[in-house]
Amino acid sequence: MLLSLSPSGSKLRAMTVLARPARPAKPMTRERVRGFLAALASTNPEPESDLDFGTPFTLLVAVVLSAQTTDAAVNKATPALFAVAPDPAAMAALGAEGIGPYIRSIGLWQGKARNVAELARLLVERHGGVVPSEREALEALPGVGRKTANVVLNVAFGQATMAVDTHVFRLGNRTGIAPGKDVRVVEDGLVRRIPREILGRSHHWLILHGRYVCKARAPECWRCVAAEWCNFPDKTPAPAVKPPRKAAEPGRAGRVRAVSQTRSSIPMADPSAIAEHMEIVGSDGLHVGTVDHVDGQRIKLTKTDPEAGGEHHFLHLDCVEKVEEGKVVLNRLAAQAQDEWGVEQVG
Repeated sequence: MLLSLSPSGSKLRAMTVLARPARPAKPMTRERVRGFLAALASTNPEPESDLDFGTPFTLLVAVVLSAQTTDAAVNKATPALFAVAPDPAAMAALGAEGIGPYIRSIGLWQGKARNVAELARLLVERHGGVVPSEREALEALPGVGRKTANVVLNVAFGQATMAVDTHVFRLGNRTGIAPGKDVRVVEDGLVRRIPREILGRSHHWLILHGRYVCKARAPECWRCVAAEWCNFPDKTPAPAVKPPRKAAEPGRAGRVRAVSQTRSSIPMADPSAIAEHMEIVGSDGLHVGTVDHVDGQRIKLTKTDPEAGGEHHFLHLDCVEKVEEGKVVLNRLAAQAQDEWGVEQVG
């Protein structure tokens, strides 16, 4: 379903019906699991994390900061932070008040600043300023859960762990590589089914594949190198080639230029600052929904209705006024302009 805001900015209008849910995939055989991963490896034999880091400590901090935030947004904030606080002692000395100004562009930055300051203090106090290589010790640190611990153990220490984020969870179920009703079931299934010698690299293959190819809204199956091994039954065909646009009618040329100039005067939000699960609020501060994902210049949001359940809609990025404190604030002017111009409703 698509949404646009009314000229007053107070209501959302439904534009289309919901898309039908995809059919579940049957579990892959172990042979198909190996074939699927071999296909991913053929185009990226030595995958790496999208996060920028130089030491186990900066990796740990970057992963903690990346919760409900894009890696791109984290990478914009951490260089200046790591320049002044490259180790636990320096980070602890900086404190939450000193860390905050460096990460204000990241969602939930206030809580993350407190967590980073405290985990740095505990690393100095309990571990001599060294990031531990044991799961129990890592998970005892503020802001570090099982997924974050798995990333650090895998990337920094080469341990055979599997971090299941939203992308890996989706792939586990959509492709059939390791179906499960929750992240722990998917994690255990992947660890059990993937050969131990490639488990570390598989962590990156699956995350990157889910992020860039097997996307949440519309998997790009037509360009997937592992499509022949995937059990997803509703593979997406290649998009149709659009015919060239007709030239504007002479009488409409002035209007087209005016619309283009007006729309270009409204700043568009930086998509890297918008992360999954962020709350979306109107210009009046009222709850609108939550971010499902960003697709190009569109935000897919989930609007929760107590009676109807979750509904999916789309908003153009120029409907966003700002992103602050983990919230996406909508722009009333941009929404009104969309209605008045009759801009194509994307979706």
